[in-house]
Amino acid sequence: MKLTLPLFLRRGIASRGHYIYRTRVRPLHHPARKGDFVEIDIDSGDYEIDEDGLQTTKRLLARRPNARLWGERIGYKAVVRFGGGMPTEDDD
Repeated sequence: MKLTLPLFLRRGIASRGHYIYRTRVRPLHHPARKGDFVEIDIDSGDYEIDEDGLQTTKRLLARRPNARLWGERIGYKAVVRFGGGMPTEDDD
C-alpha cells in the first residue's frame, strides 16, 4: 500500500524543513560541509549530517523513530541531479 500525503502537507513539510536548514544548519556548517547530506526532523529540529545520505537517515531515525524527515544537500539546491552539473546555492 502506497502512502501519499496531500499536497498541502507536502508543502508544509518542505517549508518547515527548508526553514530549519536555512536558519539552524547552514549557518553552522556551510561551506565546511559542502556536499554532505543533512536529514532534519521537522518536529524537533534535530538533524544529522554525513557524506552518505542513507547514514544520516539511519542515525536520525535511531534517535527519533517517529521523525518526519526532510533532507537537503549542504551547498546545493537539490539533493541529486540527473545530467549536467550540480547547481550550487550561488547559481541564482
